[in-house]
Amino acid sequence: MKKDKRKKNKKERSKAVCKGKGLNYESKPKRTPVIELAEIATTKTLRMVFRNQEGRNVTITLNDPKEYLTPEDVCAVMDLIIERNVFSSNGGDLVEKRDIRLISNTTEDLLVLSN
Repeated sequence: MKKDKRKKNKKERSKAVCKGKGLNYESKPKRTPVIELAEIATTKTLRMVFRNQEGRNVTITLNDPKEYLTPEDVCAVMDLIIERNVFSSNGGDLVEKRDIRLISNTTEDLLVLSN
């Protein structure tokens, strides 16, 4: 019987302390998370890699390229960039095409919680 009184007194004391500090646990509603539908986002990036005068690679990245671009179109633009010396790097002018990549990145949020 003494154990039951000790537990009860301890609970009552903790409630009194909490109420005294302005924290009343009995009146606060529990927050339940809201689950939203998962979102899927796909982004595309065109990555063009050149070689500069010092032999180092230089990358030019374009976000959201047009859907109808062909490899021939991109090669022609890269040739034009080199020919007209549009960009320069720390290692000198761009002198050679090295690589072209179209990168697709799909991000899927599986669970979105908000309060």
